[in-house]
This record gives sequence, C-alpha cells and structure tokens, in this order.
Amino acid sequence: MGRAATPMMEQYFRIKEQHKDCLLFFRLGDFYEMFGEDAVTGAKELEITLTSRDRGKKERIPLCGVPWHALDTYLPKLLNKGYKVAICEQMQDPRYTKGLVDRDVVRIVTPGTVIEGSVLDSKTNNYLMSIARSGDRFGLSFADISTGEFITTELGPEDSESRVLTEFSQRSPKEVLYGDGLGAGHLVDEITMSGAAMTRLDDMAFVKEASESVIKRHFRIKSLDGLGLSDKPLAVSSAGAVLRYLETTQKRSLDFLSMPRYYSTSDKLVLDQTTLRNLEVLRNVRDGRQEGTLVEVLDRPLTPMGSRLLKAWVTEPLMDVAEIDRRLDAVEELVTDTLARNDIASSL
Repeated sequence: MGRAATPMMEQYFRIKEQHKDCLLFFRLGDFYEMFGEDAVTGAKELEITLTSRDRGKKERIPLCGVPWHALDTYLPKLLNKGYKVAICEQMQDPRYTKGLVDRDVVRIVTPGTVIEGSVLDSKTNNYLMSIARSGDRFGLSFADISTGEFITTELGPEDSESRVLTEFSQRSPKEVLYGDGLGAGHLVDEITMSGAAMTRLDDMAFVKEASESVIKRHFRIKSLDGLGLSDKPLAVSSAGAVLRYLETTQKRSLDFLSMPRYYSTSDKLVLDQTTLRNLEVLRNVRDGRQEGTLVEVLDRPLTPMGSRLLKAWVTEPLMDVAEIDRRLDAVEELVTDTLARNDIASSL
C-alpha cells in the first residue's frame, strides 16, 4: 500500500513508522483517530464502528476513533489485553495555525507504565519487571511509576528459574522486559501464560556498563556504592533496562522515581508459585480473582499504601527472629494502647 498523498496522512504514517509496536492514537480535533491495521484492531477490541476515509490518490483507508475526553474509558480495554498505545497530541492550537498542525507522541502507555487512576487498583502495585540473565544468574528489577517504588535484586547459582517465577508471582507485574539472553523455554512460557505483557528489548539494553551509566546519570550520583549495587552486575543491568525503557515511553521527567533499593531474598521465607496458588494467598483457584483469598480476608488497612504493604508482608514472611519480634512488639503496642491506635487511625 503506497504512502498517503495528503499532508496529514503523510504525517500520520511518518509517526506510525516510529512506533510500529504500538496502536497509535492520533489526535484530530476532539478525537483520537486510528488508521489502517490499527483501526481494524482498535475497532475490534474496543467494539466501536470501523469506517474509512480518503487517504489520497482515490484510495480509502480503514478508520476508527474515540473522543479525547473518553481516553480513560477506552485505554484500559487495550492495556488489559496487552497492547501498547502511543498517544500523539496536537502540539499547536489548530485555531491559530495555518496549514498542517504539528503533532508528536507525548507518551507511550504500556501495561507496566500506567498512571491513569481509571486503570489502576490503588491497593495493588502496578509493577514493570525487568529480567537480566547471565548463565545461571539473574538480575530482577521492579518499578511502579504510580508510586515511585524501584527495587532490584540478584539471584545466584544456588537459585533457579523457579525462584524467578516466585519473585514474579509475589509481585504480579503487568509487564516484563527481557532480552534474547533470557532464552526460550519454561521460564518465558510460564510468564507468558500468566497474562503479563512480554516486551523484548535489544540485548544492548541490558549491558552492565551502559546500565550503570544511565543509573548514575539519572540519579546524579558518581558511584553505585551507596545503593549497594557495586558488586551486583545483573541487578544493575536489569535496573538500567527499566530506566531506559521508562525514558523511552514516558518522554518526561522521571524525578518521581526513587533510587533503586536492593533487597535480599535470603532473609524472607520463600512461598513459591505453587504454594501461593494452592493456599490462595493472592488469587483463588476458581477463576484467578482475589475473592475468597487470604489477602482479601486480611485487607483491612485504611490506606492504599497499607494494603500494598500487607500484600508484601503476606507473600514474603520474615525469617529473622529479631525482626519478627520487633514487628510483634509494634502490633502489641497498638493493640494495647487504644488511644494511640485511634489517633493514628484518625490521622490516616
């Protein structure tokens, strides 16, 4: 199919060429329009009318659109099905512009980079996960741009792919970044079957030296020593891949993102994927929803942050006796001191 003859369609195809892996929401007045194959896909998934318009040279092209003010209604439907959406806005006011209005993509929305409240569950983290691999070692990073949380860890030879799946199951990321180095097989198959969006990046995105450089640049630091990452090359690789991906998709300042915090997997009890499923900790075995699970029964915090912390505690039980005692002491103090408990609850 040849290029469009009209200037606007030429503009559309030029921008679409730069975002081939996305559905392009192209702003035209009060609507976001989709053309060509994007329109066919969008009309089907959103259950909206598919029509066509003149693309020049007496050709017509499939077309569908949604009102700009209804973006929060339609965007979740595409994200929940694993699509990426590039939001292309008018960079000039058409009322004061002669000729073609300048347009550009201002954000790429993916399942793991959502900030819209209409899509998110405030009680659950919306994690973007990154996996770096070298032989039998793994680096894992998780970022939630709706809260700014950014954590990373490294798994050694004593661990296995099953431990990667355990970390995955405990945090239930919506999107997973990986390179060819991860390989094919059981690990990729299991993650794919979970319904998480799988985003393949060029292996260069996981190069340790480049990742270290982007972390230092972004957080304006000269060394990784203060982050506990100087001897964690795969954790650095996975964290750097997350940062570069966010820079590419968000196209805005990432100052809201916390510095990557290294966490150890050795001081927590391992509840593997099978255990979490059989005990119905996060999802029930009937339909995979939260109804009837342990988390639902215990979910009585007054704030979304409390609910997210509760899930982390339930899926990662403490093993250190001193830490367990400290947590129990805190619980005991709040249980016995009614006035303090009520004051804290009122403040929340």
